[in-house]
Amino acid sequence: MLKLVDIVKRYTAGGTNIDALRGVSINFRKSEFVAILGPSGCGKTTMLNIIGGLDRYTSGDLVIGGRSTKEYTDADWDNYRNRSIGFVFQSYNLIPHQSVLANVELAMTLSGVSKSERRRRAKEALERVGLGDQLKKRPTQLSGGQMQRVAIARALVNNPEILLADEPTGALDTKTSVQVLEILKEISRDRLVIMVTHNPDLANRYATRIINLLDGKVTGDSNPYDGDEKQPEVKPKKKRRQKTSMSFFTALNLSLDNLMTKRARTLLTSFAGSIGIIGIALILALSTGVQHYIDEVQRDTLSSYPITIEDEQADINSIMAALGEVGKSRTGSSEPVHGGDAIYSDASMYELFNAVFNPEVTKNDLKSFKEYLDAELAKKPGSGGLRDVVSSVQYLYRVRFDTYVKSPEGDWVNTDMSDAFAALSPSMSRQASSMRSQFSMIRLWQELMPGQDGQLISDMIYDQFELVSGDWPQDYDEVVLILNKNNEISDLAFYSLGQMTGDEVREILSAVISEETIEVGTRRLDYEDALGITFRLLAACDYYTDSDGDGIWSSIKDDKDALALRVGSGLELRISGIIRPKEDATATAMTGIFGYTHKLTEYLIEYTESSPVVLAQKAEENANFDILTGLPFVIEEAENPTDEYKAERVREYFDSLDNVEKAKLYSKIVSEPSEEYLSAALEQYSAQYTTRDSMEEAVAQAYGMDTESVKAYLASYSDDELRGMIREQLTTIIKQQYAAQAEERIKEIMTTPSDEELAAVKAQITAQFVSRDVKVAYVMADWSKKTGMPAAEIMAYLGSLSDAELDALVDELATEQAREYYASMAQPYTPEGYAKVAAVFDAEYGSETDTATLALYYDLYMPSEVSESTLEDNLKTFGAVDPAMPRAINIYASTFENKDAIADEIKKYNDGVSEEQQIVYTDYVALLMSGITGIINAISYGLIVFVSISLVVSSIMIGIITYISVLERTKEIGILRSLGASKRDISRVFNAETLIVGFAAGAMGIGISLLLCIPISAIIHKLSGVTAINAFIKPMHAVTLVLISMTLTLIAGIIPSRIAANKDPVEA
Repeated sequence: MLKLVDIVKRYTAGGTNIDALRGVSINFRKSEFVAILGPSGCGKTTMLNIIGGLDRYTSGDLVIGGRSTKEYTDADWDNYRNRSIGFVFQSYNLIPHQSVLANVELAMTLSGVSKSERRRRAKEALERVGLGDQLKKRPTQLSGGQMQRVAIARALVNNPEILLADEPTGALDTKTSVQVLEILKEISRDRLVIMVTHNPDLANRYATRIINLLDGKVTGDSNPYDGDEKQPEVKPKKKRRQKTSMSFFTALNLSLDNLMTKRARTLLTSFAGSIGIIGIALILALSTGVQHYIDEVQRDTLSSYPITIEDEQADINSIMAALGEVGKSRTGSSEPVHGGDAIYSDASMYELFNAVFNPEVTKNDLKSFKEYLDAELAKKPGSGGLRDVVSSVQYLYRVRFDTYVKSPEGDWVNTDMSDAFAALSPSMSRQASSMRSQFSMIRLWQELMPGQDGQLISDMIYDQFELVSGDWPQDYDEVVLILNKNNEISDLAFYSLGQMTGDEVREILSAVISEETIEVGTRRLDYEDALGITFRLLAACDYYTDSDGDGIWSSIKDDKDALALRVGSGLELRISGIIRPKEDATATAMTGIFGYTHKLTEYLIEYTESSPVVLAQKAEENANFDILTGLPFVIEEAENPTDEYKAERVREYFDSLDNVEKAKLYSKIVSEPSEEYLSAALEQYSAQYTTRDSMEEAVAQAYGMDTESVKAYLASYSDDELRGMIREQLTTIIKQQYAAQAEERIKEIMTTPSDEELAAVKAQITAQFVSRDVKVAYVMADWSKKTGMPAAEIMAYLGSLSDAELDALVDELATEQAREYYASMAQPYTPEGYAKVAAVFDAEYGSETDTATLALYYDLYMPSEVSESTLEDNLKTFGAVDPAMPRAINIYASTFENKDAIADEIKKYNDGVSEEQQIVYTDYVALLMSGITGIINAISYGLIVFVSISLVVSSIMIGIITYISVLERTKEIGILRSLGASKRDISRVFNAETLIVGFAAGAMGIGISLLLCIPISAIIHKLSGVTAINAFIKPMHAVTLVLISMTLTLIAGIIPSRIAANKDPVEA
């Protein structure tokens, strides 16, 4: 059955080999009581551990049931210990946190015995050793003899073939020892019992065979057995053994019982592990609360905001995408595209600027889409499609109008404050212009949302606003004044109502511009007074008149008298009612101050269409005629004009110019050097910069920098690039010098006297020369000053001249002095000066100028002969629109959820039409809310990452505590291994412990977080004033965080559990 063949066990300690067993060979019978005797250190326990599979022999062989154990795997040894071996130790080795019954059941759990069978066999084993009434007690509640009997019961419960007892009576008194040995003797009747003892008397009394060991060798055997007496040796057959395995529930139970014995430490560990969970849970609770609030705002209020489809739709998504891609690789790949040897640029600036300043603009065919919408809305309710998901559709047109109100001074003033800005002092014009552009973005007048089926005002407006006084508008000339919830309107609105003077507004504007502080009181206006206010409306077409009757129309905006007359006869609008948002309205569809109905829009479209200026522009004879400039829109015959045509048109143009215009054009022509001159000058100047040093020196001088700095800056430039830079600078300098020289020449022309002017001045000079002596004195004075000749020599020379020669000399000198005098007195930019330049212009570019030159001047200097506007532009200026072609369409959903339904319907429409008719739009609200949600998520994720550090720290701490538990439960590990537990089973025990701690930490963290959500929500309500934001934890988040806690603790316990699994069971 059991046979030791030349067993050698060698230990190595400090480089020295120690043989605990030296060639031990023993053959055991199937049933006998064997006592191993010998002094301490002789190898008794070592041999017992080898027989029990707790230790491995160095050489030799251990034959079990005729099978050599040389080929045994770890699983075979685990199975052998569990099913064939029962251990009884001197120190009992019971698990203290398990009951007596559980200690005995433990071996069977590894064998896969059912729970009921385990319970039955454990009770029978305990009753066999006399402990049937101690099942629920813990080992610490038993005496030493009782604990040893529990150990015997545990060893017997799996019905092992071999029972190994290591000093089973070593810690017992004599009476108890006898009781234990009687039990062992009884057991040996049907199985092999091997006992190690130091007591020869007990061995001689109870053992049927005594083997003596000394220094690792067998020195005596009272009843040897050679194995040949009863059965022949047969060739062993390899049997397939059922593996032992501890269920996860058993491991969980063991760990739970262990943790319950250390409740305080378990709670503190769980609390430490829960800190990170608490942080993440609170962040998620806040994020969830805010997101829930956003969702509620969307659901409750954002249905008021329409899906807007414009005739020209810029792609906002491309701008957002460009913003998001700034700083990212252009390739979209995380792989490097450059070497690490320098700094490289990407195209972020270009892509961003291109997206912002040149956005992709899509033209929507709103005419076709309007036809589709009208057909859908004409369907009966319940027929599906847009009819059932839309509460209102609003068509917006480029209807242009201004409104005027009587000021307290009695004058008509524009309600947009433009008159107040115009009256500011010139010194404030720059700041006022900036402020005026900002005021222009404030919406004063807004169309009230229409309802379905011809309803003048949408039910949504009635739901959001209450009527304070008066009546809702019923016709095109009635408007409502819109207050806020506090019955307030802005100062701007008071001005628009004619309740503030222009001086009051200018005082406020001047104070703002001058950064002064003034007192601005609260104004009050009674409802009755407000309802009595009227306005005058001027459509865009009302500003134009054909005053001369010549078919050329002009604007009257700058003619105060004409404008006042036109305003006085304009359409009268009156305030019919005053409305304000209801208390429960969280958002409203109206942002203006004055609300009018779509009837006014329809009136203005019809009024403009029939206005004189629009009819004149649409007249057949004016189809190609700009009635504002008198120029044609297109000149068909001049699409490809000949040089002769160009020359003729230029001559006509030159002839039509006055002297000043000719002088300016002449200056423009002569200030631009010809290509030949520019090329020659460049070659001349470039010859000075043939080397890199000379070019760098030139750049340094041009920019006023030191040469070394310039060289460092230009180091990356090639010679060709640097040469190109020099040529660019030289070109600019040459053009500037040429223009300056041309200006000097023009001044010279202006200040050069004509023959008449020169004769007049010379006549004044020569009028004093009445005699020869005066003439001689005049010449002598000039020569003496210029030449320094002695007076006697000059006098002698002049005296030798005849009268004719002297007169010629005087005339020459007088002419010279006349020129100098005129130059010192003449001014260049005078009518006379312009006339002189014009004369030069006529002489150089008159009828003698060749056709090619004049054709070139036609291309360069001839003003446009056609209008810069178009027929469509003029009609837009006059405010004319086509009712079938709105500029935008607002589609209001009946509920927030129906916004998606509308988007689906638009998609269906796009799928059924050509690409040119497809609709592109941007849901700005969804874009905005997604941006806010993205920011909240980014902040939440950042905080979660930050708080997760505490999770890592707590996980490390749990790993350390688990390792401490491994050290504390070393004895338990040895017991489990002796009962047949595998390394995996040991790992499972400690993994179960970490999972329990992780679950406790996660559950505790969620529980504490739920409690903290109450005061946190109260603080948010106090600080934000928004009571709708409540921090709460979603069940999914709670479960996920508990699982994360368990996962992290499991990971943290992997190393300690592996350490536990690899512990030597002998040492344990």
